[in-house]
Amino acid sequence: MYLCVCIHDILYCFSHSFPYIRKYCIENACKQLVVKLCLLFCLFFFFLCILCIFAAGASEKKLPVIVFVHGESFEWSSGNPYDGSVLASYGEVVVVTLNYRLGILGFLNANPNPLIHARVANYGLMDQIAALHWIQQNIQKFGGDPNLVTLAGHGTGAACISYLMATPTMVRGLFQRTILMSGSAYASWSLVDDPVMFAIKLAREVNCSIPEDIDKHHEQIVDCLREISLEELYAADIQAPTFLSSFGPSVDGVVIRSGHSNLDIDDLIARNSKRSSPTGGSGSSSFGNGGNSNFGSNYFGNNGGSGSSGSAYSNGGGFITAGPHFDVLFGVVTGESIWRFSAHDIQNGFEGERRDKIIRTYVRNAYNYHLNEIFYTVSSIIIVMQFTVYANQSINNRNRSN
Repeated sequence: MYLCVCIHDILYCFSHSFPYIRKYCIENACKQLVVKLCLLFCLFFFFLCILCIFAAGASEKKLPVIVFVHGESFEWSSGNPYDGSVLASYGEVVVVTLNYRLGILGFLNANPNPLIHARVANYGLMDQIAALHWIQQNIQKFGGDPNLVTLAGHGTGAACISYLMATPTMVRGLFQRTILMSGSAYASWSLVDDPVMFAIKLAREVNCSIPEDIDKHHEQIVDCLREISLEELYAADIQAPTFLSSFGPSVDGVVIRSGHSNLDIDDLIARNSKRSSPTGGSGSSSFGNGGNSNFGSNYFGNNGGSGSSGSAYSNGGGFITAGPHFDVLFGVVTGESIWRFSAHDIQNGFEGERRDKIIRTYVRNAYNYHLNEIFYTVSSIIIVMQFTVYANQSINNRNRSN
């Protein structure tokens, strides 16, 4: 309406016969038109902002959070290469990747008696706990729900998550669910059995004196190592047995306590069966119900709490309610430990003799008792799997040719 009036005034100005009056009239009418246009634009943007505010408030929805703990090794790797944007976009979740101290800086333990003199040594795990505290305090600013946090990791990252589930230093509520891929605290490589031996080797490599009574004065080793530059520490050649780690999670009496790192699985299932009773439990502890097409929404966003885990199994994975308040999804990846093999091995495979040598090396380094029984059991399982895969490939090839 205002625009029509202003345009009418401009047209009326052209009807004047005197040029001066006509010019003055047009200028005045144009000024009024500009003022009224500015007013209209201001009103338009004002109502648009009000509409956006109401729309944002009406559609505000906190998304589930996935925290990815990288694996590969306790001594090297990083969370930086993992891009969570695709998962965040298609899964409608907030994806967080993190870094934590590794190797000497993350897991040096020179304490021979952690049960008597408990001292924090698993600083890598403490970094992960600190990251979870930060997520609880800040994730809402990124659209995440602090009450729906899932930890996911593979290999050594999955083992770290297992220890976080069992550690008494974990504050309740920092995370609710976990995904363990190809690793856990049950793995033979997940715990360094004799961390003091590697700490002493490192001290000797960098010319730190070893106290005569290590039980009482083991902190002297750590104090000396703290004075050594990073270049010297990382230049020290501390070799671990194949398939094991020199510096990784170990019993320190604080973060990992003796008896807490490897819970008995039968006892765990029994306790979960009691909790899943009708009188009030956190969920079912049965295993694998096949493919669930709505896996993502059921697992990551179950509207608070741990809920029933029976509806969240998927494709060969197993679910168990672990500890007092966690749900666990676990399984293995298709390229299990593939990085341990050379490009030639991956491309061409290897003969049975080399396969047996690899298995013998692993069994000898990872176990202390019943080595022959373990070796023959593992070898027979691998042979059965090889023939099963070959048979399935033959069937698939025949189906494709038909």
